[in-house]
Amino acid sequence: MTELRNGVYATPTEELSALALEARRRGISYGHLVANTTPYEQQEIIRDYCEEKACPYRLFIDCPIWLAWAEEKNIAEREDDAL
Repeated sequence: MTELRNGVYATPTEELSALALEARRRGISYGHLVANTTPYEQQEIIRDYCEEKACPYRLFIDCPIWLAWAEEKNIAEREDDAL
């Protein structure tokens, strides 16, 4: 678990989402990001993500931003499967 700068801990979902989003921003896979960053760097990515995210919901699955991202991902996967 990653302790945030305000003393609260990020949820496992927030941690995964932060790293997945960062990998997407960099244009690399999640596995590549995790393999090529230190645990400290990963925690900084998670901390930055949790501080910057505009989602006020603690349960990430209810976050409209995450839901829109997930829907976009699902559409892309469906398109790939159709090929």
